[in-house]
Amino acid sequence: IIAGKSLRINTRLYEITQYKSNTSDAISWLEQTETSSKGLYSILDRLRTLTEESINEPLTDDDRLKKIVEMKELRSSIIQEANQNVAGRYIFSGFKTDQKVMFDKKENKSFIIEQSFKSTNGSKIQVDEINKIDVYSVKLGYSQIEEDATVRIGGETYSATDPQCKLVFKNQSDPDAYLTPEVENGPPLVKTIHVIRETGEMIFNEAHFESISDPINVTYKKNGFVSGDLNPVHYFDSYEKNEVKGGVLGVVDANNEITLGHTRGILENSIHNLSIGGVSVVANGVVQAPANVIYTDSNTPVIPGPDDVIIEKDTGKIILGSNYNPGDTVSLDSYYEAKRPSENEEIMFEVNLNNKMTINTQARDLFTLDMINDIDMIINTVENRDRSFATKELSKMLTKLDTHMGNELKIRAAIGTKVNRVDLIKNKLDEDGINFRVLKSENEEVDAYEAVTNLNKQELVYKNALSSISKIIQQSLVDFLR
Repeated sequence: IIAGKSLRINTRLYEITQYKSNTSDAISWLEQTETSSKGLYSILDRLRTLTEESINEPLTDDDRLKKIVEMKELRSSIIQEANQNVAGRYIFSGFKTDQKVMFDKKENKSFIIEQSFKSTNGSKIQVDEINKIDVYSVKLGYSQIEEDATVRIGGETYSATDPQCKLVFKNQSDPDAYLTPEVENGPPLVKTIHVIRETGEMIFNEAHFESISDPINVTYKKNGFVSGDLNPVHYFDSYEKNEVKGGVLGVVDANNEITLGHTRGILENSIHNLSIGGVSVVANGVVQAPANVIYTDSNTPVIPGPDDVIIEKDTGKIILGSNYNPGDTVSLDSYYEAKRPSENEEIMFEVNLNNKMTINTQARDLFTLDMINDIDMIINTVENRDRSFATKELSKMLTKLDTHMGNELKIRAAIGTKVNRVDLIKNKLDEDGINFRVLKSENEEVDAYEAVTNLNKQELVYKNALSSISKIIQQSLVDFLR
Protein backbone atom coordinates (compact mmCIF):
# COMPACT_ATOMS: atom_id res chain seq x y z
CA ILE A 1 0.00 0.00 0.00
CA ILE A 2 2.77 2.41 0.97
CA ALA A 3 4.68 1.64 -2.26
CA GLY A 4 1.56 2.23 -4.43
CA LYS A 5 0.79 5.50 -2.66
CA SER A 6 4.42 6.57 -3.08
CA LEU A 7 4.25 5.86 -6.81
CA ARG A 8 1.11 7.98 -7.22
CA ILE A 9 2.59 10.87 -5.25
CA ASN A 10 5.84 10.84 -7.25
CA THR A 11 3.90 10.72 -10.53
CA ARG A 12 1.88 13.78 -9.52
CA LEU A 13 5.06 15.62 -8.45
CA TYR A 14 6.59 14.91 -11.87
CA GLU A 15 3.42 16.22 -13.57
CA ILE A 16 3.49 19.37 -11.46
CA THR A 17 7.12 19.99 -12.44
CA GLN A 18 6.24 19.63 -16.14
CA TYR A 19 3.14 21.83 -15.86
CA LYS A 20 5.18 24.52 -14.10
CA SER A 21 7.65 24.40 -16.98
CA ASN A 22 4.75 24.72 -19.44
CA THR A 23 3.30 27.71 -17.57
CA SER A 24 6.70 29.43 -17.59
CA ASP A 25 6.95 28.89 -21.36
CA ALA A 26 3.37 30.12 -21.82
CA ILE A 27 4.00 33.29 -19.80
CA SER A 28 7.18 33.98 -21.81
CA TRP A 29 5.28 33.55 -25.09
CA LEU A 30 2.32 35.70 -23.95
CA GLU A 31 4.51 38.47 -22.55
CA GLN A 32 6.50 38.66 -25.79
CA THR A 33 3.22 38.81 -27.72
CA GLU A 34 2.00 41.61 -25.47
CA THR A 35 5.25 43.54 -25.96
CA SER A 36 4.96 43.30 -29.76
CA SER A 37 1.31 44.30 -29.59
CA LYS A 38 2.19 47.41 -27.56
CA GLY A 39 4.90 48.22 -30.08
CA LEU A 40 2.40 48.00 -32.92
CA TYR A 41 0.01 50.33 -31.08
CA SER A 42 2.78 52.91 -30.65
CA ILE A 43 3.54 52.73 -34.37
CA LEU A 44 -0.12 53.17 -35.31
CA ASP A 45 -0.54 56.03 -32.84
CA ARG A 46 2.43 57.92 -34.26
CA LEU A 47 1.28 57.23 -37.81
CA ARG A 48 -2.14 58.63 -36.93
CA THR A 49 -0.52 61.81 -35.61
CA LEU A 50 1.49 62.24 -38.81
CA THR A 51 -1.60 61.60 -40.94
CA GLU A 52 -3.61 64.17 -38.99
CA GLU A 53 -0.81 66.71 -39.38
CA SER A 54 -0.74 66.02 -43.13
CA ILE A 55 -4.44 66.90 -43.29
CA ASN A 56 -4.51 69.97 -41.06
CA GLU A 57 -1.19 71.65 -41.74
CA PRO A 58 -0.08 73.26 -45.03
CA LEU A 59 3.01 71.28 -45.97
CA THR A 60 6.07 72.57 -47.74
CA ASP A 61 7.92 70.10 -49.93
CA ASP A 62 10.47 69.70 -47.14
CA ASP A 63 7.74 69.04 -44.55
CA ARG A 64 6.12 66.50 -46.80
CA LEU A 65 9.44 64.72 -47.38
CA LYS A 66 10.13 64.52 -43.63
CA LYS A 67 6.72 63.03 -42.95
CA ILE A 68 7.11 60.51 -45.77
CA VAL A 69 10.51 59.42 -44.43
CA GLU A 70 9.15 58.97 -40.90
CA MET A 71 6.06 57.13 -42.16
CA LYS A 72 8.25 54.72 -44.11
CA GLU A 73 10.43 54.15 -41.04
CA LEU A 74 7.32 53.36 -39.00
CA ARG A 75 6.18 50.97 -41.72
CA SER A 76 9.57 49.22 -41.56
CA SER A 77 9.33 48.99 -37.76
CA ILE A 78 6.30 46.75 -38.12
CA ILE A 79 8.58 44.06 -39.59
CA GLN A 80 10.44 43.71 -36.30
CA GLU A 81 7.24 43.48 -34.27
CA ALA A 82 5.64 40.94 -36.64
CA ASN A 83 8.75 38.72 -36.71
CA GLN A 84 9.26 38.48 -32.94
CA ASN A 85 10.33 35.03 -31.79
CA VAL A 86 10.69 33.00 -28.62
CA ALA A 87 13.55 30.48 -28.66
CA GLY A 88 13.72 30.70 -32.46
CA ARG A 89 9.97 30.19 -33.00
CA TYR A 90 8.11 33.05 -34.68
CA ILE A 91 5.23 33.73 -32.31
CA PHE A 92 2.70 35.05 -34.85
CA SER A 93 3.23 32.35 -37.48
CA GLY A 94 0.68 29.78 -36.29
CA PHE A 95 1.96 26.25 -36.89
CA LYS A 96 4.61 27.52 -39.34
CA THR A 97 6.85 28.81 -36.55
CA ASP A 98 9.93 28.53 -38.77
CA GLN A 99 8.60 31.07 -41.29
CA LYS A 100 8.58 34.84 -40.80
CA VAL A 101 5.34 36.81 -40.98
CA MET A 102 6.92 39.55 -43.09
CA PHE A 103 9.90 39.39 -45.39
CA ASP A 104 12.82 41.44 -44.04
CA LYS A 105 14.90 41.33 -47.21
CA LYS A 106 14.45 40.76 -50.92
CA GLU A 107 13.22 37.23 -51.68
CA ASN A 108 13.23 35.72 -55.17
CA LYS A 109 10.19 33.55 -54.53
CA SER A 110 7.23 33.02 -56.80
CA PHE A 111 3.63 32.48 -55.66
CA ILE A 112 0.28 32.16 -57.36
CA ILE A 113 -2.17 33.83 -54.99
CA GLU A 114 -5.94 33.59 -54.70
CA GLN A 115 -7.96 36.36 -53.04
CA SER A 116 -11.70 36.78 -52.68
CA PHE A 117 -13.52 40.08 -52.06
CA LYS A 118 -17.07 41.18 -51.40
CA SER A 119 -18.54 44.38 -52.77
CA THR A 120 -18.30 45.79 -49.23
CA ASN A 121 -14.49 45.62 -49.54
CA GLY A 122 -14.49 48.44 -52.08
CA SER A 123 -13.56 52.03 -51.21
CA LYS A 124 -15.36 54.84 -53.03
CA ILE A 125 -13.01 57.49 -54.42
CA GLN A 126 -14.03 60.81 -55.96
CA VAL A 127 -11.70 61.37 -58.91
CA ASP A 128 -13.43 64.41 -60.41
CA GLU A 129 -14.81 66.85 -57.84
CA ILE A 130 -16.30 69.20 -60.43
CA ASN A 131 -18.20 66.55 -62.39
CA LYS A 132 -18.84 64.41 -59.30
CA ILE A 133 -17.26 61.31 -60.84
CA ASP A 134 -16.55 58.44 -58.46
CA VAL A 135 -14.81 55.11 -58.85
CA TYR A 136 -14.36 52.14 -56.54
CA SER A 137 -10.98 50.79 -55.45
CA VAL A 138 -10.27 47.25 -54.23
CA LYS A 139 -6.74 46.68 -52.93
CA LEU A 140 -4.87 43.45 -53.62
CA GLY A 141 -2.36 42.08 -51.15
CA TYR A 142 0.60 43.08 -53.33
CA SER A 143 1.71 45.57 -55.93
CA GLN A 144 3.71 44.85 -59.10
CA ILE A 145 1.87 41.63 -59.87
CA GLU A 146 2.25 39.75 -63.12
CA GLU A 147 -0.12 40.80 -65.87
CA ASP A 148 -1.57 37.35 -66.54
CA ALA A 149 -3.96 37.81 -63.60
CA THR A 150 -7.63 36.86 -63.83
CA VAL A 151 -10.67 38.29 -62.05
CA ARG A 152 -13.82 36.15 -61.83
CA ILE A 153 -17.15 37.79 -61.05
CA GLY A 154 -20.09 35.43 -61.38
CA GLY A 155 -19.85 33.86 -64.84
CA GLU A 156 -17.44 36.51 -66.17
CA THR A 157 -13.67 36.18 -66.28
CA TYR A 158 -11.60 39.35 -66.75
CA SER A 159 -8.08 39.21 -68.16
CA ALA A 160 -5.62 41.33 -70.11
CA THR A 161 -6.45 39.40 -73.29
CA ASP A 162 -10.26 39.23 -73.08
CA PRO A 163 -11.89 41.71 -75.51
CA GLN A 164 -15.12 42.09 -73.52
CA CYS A 165 -14.12 41.64 -69.86
CA LYS A 166 -10.85 43.54 -69.81
CA LEU A 167 -8.11 43.98 -67.23
CA VAL A 168 -6.06 47.04 -68.20
CA PHE A 169 -2.81 47.57 -66.28
CA LYS A 170 -1.94 51.20 -65.58
CA ASN A 171 0.92 53.13 -64.04
CA GLN A 172 -0.09 55.48 -61.26
CA SER A 173 1.24 58.41 -63.29
CA ASP A 174 -1.01 57.64 -66.29
CA PRO A 175 -3.56 60.47 -66.70
CA ASP A 176 -6.44 58.00 -66.95
CA ALA A 177 -5.25 55.54 -64.27
CA TYR A 178 -7.98 56.54 -61.83
CA LEU A 179 -10.51 57.79 -64.33
CA THR A 180 -13.65 55.73 -64.44
CA PRO A 181 -13.13 52.61 -66.57
CA GLU A 182 -15.71 52.63 -69.34
CA VAL A 183 -18.58 50.20 -69.60
CA GLU A 184 -19.41 50.12 -73.31
CA ASN A 185 -22.97 49.05 -74.00
CA GLY A 186 -21.96 47.64 -77.35
CA PRO A 187 -22.97 45.33 -78.74
CA PRO A 188 -21.08 43.50 -77.44
CA LEU A 189 -21.05 44.75 -73.82
CA VAL A 190 -17.49 45.64 -72.80
CA LYS A 191 -16.46 46.03 -69.14
CA THR A 192 -13.03 47.26 -67.99
CA ILE A 193 -11.16 47.09 -64.69
CA HIS A 194 -7.96 49.09 -64.24
CA VAL A 195 -5.10 47.59 -62.19
CA ILE A 196 -2.59 50.09 -60.78
CA ARG A 197 0.83 48.49 -60.90
CA GLU A 198 2.47 50.50 -58.08
CA THR A 199 -0.31 50.00 -55.52
CA GLY A 200 -2.13 46.80 -56.49
CA GLU A 201 -5.46 48.66 -56.65
CA MET A 202 -8.25 47.47 -58.90
CA ILE A 203 -10.32 50.44 -60.14
CA PHE A 204 -13.99 49.84 -61.04
CA ASN A 205 -16.57 51.96 -62.80
CA GLU A 206 -19.03 53.17 -60.14
CA ALA A 207 -22.19 51.76 -61.73
CA HIS A 208 -20.42 48.51 -62.62
CA PHE A 209 -19.17 47.95 -59.08
CA GLU A 210 -22.50 48.77 -57.46
CA SER A 211 -24.18 46.17 -59.66
CA ILE A 212 -21.88 43.37 -58.42
CA SER A 213 -23.50 40.91 -56.03
CA ASP A 214 -21.20 37.91 -56.53
CA PRO A 215 -17.79 37.51 -54.85
CA ILE A 216 -14.84 39.01 -56.72
CA ASN A 217 -12.28 36.20 -57.04
CA VAL A 218 -8.79 37.22 -58.13
CA THR A 219 -5.93 34.89 -59.10
CA TYR A 220 -2.54 36.46 -59.76
CA LYS A 221 1.16 35.65 -59.80
CA LYS A 222 3.66 37.50 -57.65
CA ASN A 223 7.31 37.08 -58.59
CA GLY A 224 9.78 38.45 -56.06
CA PHE A 225 9.12 40.08 -52.70
CA VAL A 226 10.73 43.04 -50.98
CA SER A 227 11.31 43.89 -47.33
CA GLY A 228 7.98 44.63 -45.67
CA ASP A 229 5.88 42.36 -47.89
CA LEU A 230 3.64 39.90 -46.07
CA ASN A 231 4.58 36.23 -46.35
CA PRO A 232 1.72 34.74 -48.42
CA VAL A 233 1.73 31.40 -46.56
CA HIS A 234 0.20 33.09 -43.49
CA TYR A 235 -2.52 35.06 -45.27
CA PHE A 236 -3.70 33.57 -48.56
CA ASP A 237 -4.63 30.42 -50.36
CA SER A 238 -1.56 30.25 -52.54
CA TYR A 239 0.82 28.05 -54.49
CA GLU A 240 4.57 28.41 -54.10
CA LYS A 241 6.92 27.66 -56.96
CA ASN A 242 9.23 24.72 -56.16
CA GLU A 243 12.39 24.44 -58.20
CA VAL A 244 13.63 20.89 -58.85
CA LYS A 245 17.32 20.73 -58.00
CA GLY A 246 19.37 20.19 -61.14
CA GLY A 247 16.17 19.79 -63.15
CA VAL A 248 16.24 16.00 -62.61
CA LEU A 249 13.54 14.40 -60.45
CA GLY A 250 14.92 10.85 -60.57
CA VAL A 251 14.22 7.57 -62.38
CA VAL A 252 10.98 5.63 -62.92
CA ASP A 253 10.61 2.70 -60.51
CA ALA A 254 9.53 -0.89 -61.23
CA ASN A 255 5.84 0.09 -60.91
CA ASN A 256 6.28 2.74 -63.61
CA GLU A 257 5.90 5.46 -60.98
CA ILE A 258 7.89 8.34 -59.52
CA THR A 259 6.99 10.90 -56.86
CA LEU A 260 7.57 14.59 -56.36
CA GLY A 261 7.84 13.87 -52.64
CA HIS A 262 5.63 15.09 -49.81
CA THR A 263 3.27 17.78 -51.05
CA ARG A 264 0.14 19.58 -49.84
CA GLY A 265 -1.20 19.69 -53.36
CA ILE A 266 0.06 20.51 -56.83
CA LEU A 267 -1.49 23.28 -58.90
CA GLU A 268 -3.06 21.84 -62.03
CA ASN A 269 -1.08 22.50 -65.23
CA SER A 270 1.79 24.05 -63.23
CA ILE A 271 4.43 21.67 -64.68
CA HIS A 272 5.56 23.59 -67.74
CA ASN A 273 8.52 21.47 -68.82
CA LEU A 274 8.66 17.70 -68.38
CA SER A 275 10.60 15.00 -70.17
CA ILE A 276 10.72 11.23 -69.58
CA GLY A 277 13.52 9.07 -70.94
CA GLY A 278 14.80 12.02 -72.96
CA VAL A 279 11.44 12.51 -74.72
CA SER A 280 9.60 15.82 -74.17
CA VAL A 281 6.17 15.39 -72.59
CA VAL A 282 5.41 19.06 -71.76
CA ALA A 283 7.30 21.99 -73.31
CA ASN A 284 6.59 25.57 -72.22
CA GLY A 285 3.24 24.49 -70.85
CA VAL A 286 2.15 22.67 -74.01
CA VAL A 287 1.64 18.88 -73.90
CA GLN A 288 3.61 17.20 -76.68
CA ALA A 289 1.82 14.52 -78.73
CA PRO A 290 1.38 11.61 -78.39
CA ALA A 291 1.70 12.20 -74.63
CA ASN A 292 -1.45 12.82 -72.61
CA VAL A 293 -1.11 14.51 -69.20
CA ILE A 294 -3.94 14.03 -66.72
CA TYR A 295 -4.13 15.78 -63.33
CA THR A 296 -6.26 13.91 -60.79
CA ASP A 297 -6.51 13.04 -57.07
CA SER A 298 -5.63 9.78 -55.36
CA ASN A 299 -9.26 9.22 -54.35
CA THR A 300 -10.31 9.27 -58.03
CA PRO A 301 -7.71 6.94 -59.57
CA VAL A 302 -7.25 6.80 -63.33
CA ILE A 303 -5.90 3.74 -65.16
CA PRO A 304 -3.22 5.11 -67.51
CA GLY A 305 -3.30 4.46 -71.24
CA PRO A 306 -0.03 3.67 -73.03
CA ASP A 307 0.99 7.36 -73.49
CA ASP A 308 -0.69 8.76 -70.37
CA VAL A 309 1.09 10.62 -67.60
CA ILE A 310 -1.15 10.65 -64.52
CA ILE A 311 -0.25 13.30 -61.90
CA GLU A 312 -1.94 12.94 -58.51
CA LYS A 313 -2.25 16.49 -57.20
CA ASP A 314 -2.70 15.54 -53.54
CA THR A 315 0.16 13.01 -53.27
CA GLY A 316 2.66 14.21 -55.87
CA LYS A 317 2.80 10.74 -57.43
CA ILE A 318 3.37 10.48 -61.20
CA ILE A 319 1.99 7.26 -62.77
CA LEU A 320 3.13 6.40 -66.29
CA GLY A 321 1.60 4.37 -69.11
CA SER A 322 3.13 1.30 -70.68
CA ASN A 323 5.07 3.24 -73.34
CA TYR A 324 7.34 4.54 -70.58
CA ASN A 325 9.90 2.25 -68.99
CA PRO A 326 11.29 1.62 -65.51
CA GLY A 327 14.70 3.27 -65.24
CA ASP A 328 13.75 6.21 -67.50
CA THR A 329 15.08 9.54 -66.22
CA VAL A 330 12.39 12.10 -65.39
CA SER A 331 13.36 15.75 -65.80
CA LEU A 332 11.30 18.82 -64.90
CA ASP A 333 12.17 22.37 -63.89
CA SER A 334 9.51 23.38 -61.39
CA TYR A 335 5.91 23.08 -60.17
CA TYR A 336 3.60 25.01 -57.86
CA GLU A 337 2.73 23.49 -54.49
CA ALA A 338 -0.26 24.51 -52.35
CA LYS A 339 0.41 26.65 -49.27
CA ARG A 340 -2.98 27.06 -47.65
CA PRO A 341 -3.17 28.69 -44.21
CA SER A 342 -5.34 26.78 -41.79
CA GLU A 343 -8.46 28.46 -40.48
CA ASN A 344 -7.32 27.67 -36.97
CA GLU A 345 -3.61 27.42 -36.20
CA GLU A 346 -3.90 27.59 -32.42
CA ILE A 347 -0.86 26.48 -30.41
CA MET A 348 -2.12 24.82 -27.23
CA PHE A 349 -0.14 24.44 -23.99
CA GLU A 350 -1.29 21.99 -21.30
CA VAL A 351 -0.86 24.05 -18.13
CA ASN A 352 -2.53 21.64 -15.70
CA LEU A 353 -4.28 18.29 -15.65
CA ASN A 354 -6.92 18.34 -18.44
CA ASN A 355 -6.42 22.10 -18.77
CA LYS A 356 -5.17 23.39 -22.12
CA MET A 357 -5.10 26.97 -23.37
CA THR A 358 -4.23 28.79 -26.58
CA ILE A 359 -1.11 30.88 -26.13
CA ASN A 360 -0.52 32.27 -29.64
CA THR A 361 -2.00 35.16 -31.59
CA GLN A 362 -2.05 34.62 -35.34
CA ALA A 363 -0.54 37.22 -37.64
CA ARG A 364 -3.67 37.74 -39.68
CA ASP A 365 -5.58 38.72 -36.51
CA LEU A 366 -3.11 41.39 -35.29
CA PHE A 367 -1.02 42.38 -38.32
CA THR A 368 -4.07 42.29 -40.55
CA LEU A 369 -3.98 42.56 -44.33
CA ASP A 370 -6.34 45.55 -44.17
CA MET A 371 -4.06 47.34 -41.71
CA ILE A 372 -0.96 46.85 -43.87
CA ASN A 373 -2.85 47.92 -46.99
CA ASP A 374 -4.20 51.04 -45.28
CA ILE A 375 -0.74 52.06 -44.04
CA ASP A 376 0.67 51.62 -47.54
CA MET A 377 -2.18 53.69 -49.01
CA ILE A 378 -1.56 56.50 -46.47
CA ILE A 379 2.11 56.67 -47.41
CA ASN A 380 1.32 56.53 -51.12
CA THR A 381 -1.34 59.25 -50.81
CA VAL A 382 0.95 61.65 -48.94
CA GLU A 383 3.82 60.95 -51.34
CA ASN A 384 2.08 60.92 -54.72
CA ARG A 385 -1.36 62.54 -54.66
CA ASP A 386 -2.31 66.23 -54.82
CA ARG A 387 -3.36 67.97 -51.60
CA SER A 388 -7.09 68.19 -52.47
CA PHE A 389 -7.34 64.45 -53.11
CA ALA A 390 -5.03 63.59 -50.22
CA THR A 391 -7.05 65.59 -47.68
CA LYS A 392 -10.27 63.72 -48.43
CA GLU A 393 -8.66 60.28 -48.55
CA LEU A 394 -6.51 60.76 -45.46
CA SER A 395 -9.56 61.84 -43.48
CA LYS A 396 -11.10 58.45 -44.25
CA MET A 397 -7.85 56.76 -43.27
CA LEU A 398 -7.97 58.29 -39.76
CA THR A 399 -11.15 56.33 -39.08
CA LYS A 400 -9.51 53.16 -40.39
CA LEU A 401 -6.45 53.71 -38.20
CA ASP A 402 -8.74 54.10 -35.19
CA THR A 403 -10.31 50.75 -36.08
CA HIS A 404 -6.91 49.05 -36.29
CA MET A 405 -5.82 50.57 -32.97
CA GLY A 406 -9.06 49.38 -31.38
CA ASN A 407 -8.37 45.88 -32.69
CA GLU A 408 -4.90 45.96 -31.13
CA LEU A 409 -6.33 47.02 -27.74
CA LYS A 410 -8.89 44.22 -27.91
CA ILE A 411 -6.22 41.61 -28.64
CA ARG A 412 -3.92 42.98 -25.93
CA ALA A 413 -6.74 42.79 -23.39
CA ALA A 414 -7.27 39.12 -24.29
CA ILE A 415 -3.52 38.48 -23.87
CA GLY A 416 -3.58 40.14 -20.45
CA THR A 417 -6.48 37.93 -19.39
CA LYS A 418 -4.50 34.85 -20.42
CA VAL A 419 -1.40 36.01 -18.53
CA ASN A 420 -3.49 36.46 -15.36
CA ARG A 421 -5.01 33.02 -15.81
CA VAL A 422 -1.61 31.36 -16.25
CA ASP A 423 -0.28 33.20 -13.18
CA LEU A 424 -3.15 31.81 -11.09
CA ILE A 425 -2.52 28.30 -12.40
CA LYS A 426 1.21 28.63 -11.68
CA ASN A 427 0.51 29.72 -8.09
CA LYS A 428 -1.85 26.76 -7.65
CA LEU A 429 0.83 24.42 -8.97
CA ASP A 430 3.32 25.86 -6.46
CA GLU A 431 0.86 25.12 -3.63
CA ASP A 432 0.16 21.64 -4.96
CA GLY A 433 3.89 20.97 -5.13
CA ILE A 434 4.32 21.88 -1.45
CA ASN A 435 1.33 19.76 -0.41
CA PHE A 436 2.46 16.70 -2.33
CA ARG A 437 6.02 16.98 -1.00
CA VAL A 438 4.57 16.94 2.53
CA LEU A 439 2.56 13.82 1.65
CA LYS A 440 5.68 12.22 0.20
CA SER A 441 7.58 12.99 3.38
CA GLU A 442 4.84 11.55 5.60
CA ASN A 443 4.60 8.44 3.45
CA GLU A 444 8.28 7.68 2.92
CA GLU A 445 10.38 9.39 5.56
CA VAL A 446 11.00 8.27 9.22
CA ASP A 447 10.45 10.27 12.45
CA ALA A 448 13.94 10.44 14.01
CA TYR A 449 12.81 10.56 17.70
CA GLU A 450 10.47 7.61 17.25
CA ALA A 451 13.14 5.65 15.38
CA VAL A 452 15.75 6.13 18.16
CA THR A 453 13.23 5.13 20.84
CA ASN A 454 12.32 1.97 18.95
CA LEU A 455 16.00 1.21 18.43
CA ASN A 456 16.70 1.49 22.16
CA LYS A 457 13.76 -0.80 22.96
CA GLN A 458 14.97 -3.40 20.49
CA GLU A 459 18.52 -3.12 21.81
CA LEU A 460 17.31 -3.75 25.39
CA VAL A 461 15.33 -6.81 24.30
CA TYR A 462 18.34 -8.09 22.43
CA LYS A 463 20.65 -7.63 25.43
CA ASN A 464 18.22 -9.40 27.78
CA ALA A 465 17.99 -12.30 25.38
CA LEU A 466 21.77 -12.59 25.26
CA SER A 467 21.95 -12.51 29.08
CA SER A 468 19.43 -15.32 29.41
CA ILE A 469 21.28 -17.49 26.91
CA SER A 470 24.60 -16.91 28.64
CA LYS A 471 23.19 -18.12 31.96
CA ILE A 472 21.91 -21.30 30.32
CA ILE A 473 25.16 -22.22 28.61
CA GLN A 474 27.18 -21.66 31.83
CA GLN A 475 26.14 -25.22 32.91
CA SER A 476 28.74 -27.80 31.85
CA LEU A 477 28.29 -31.49 30.93
CA VAL A 478 29.66 -32.51 34.27
CA ASP A 479 26.87 -30.66 35.99
CA PHE A 480 24.36 -32.75 34.11
CA LEU A 481 26.14 -36.06 34.93
CA ARG A 482 26.05 -35.61 38.67
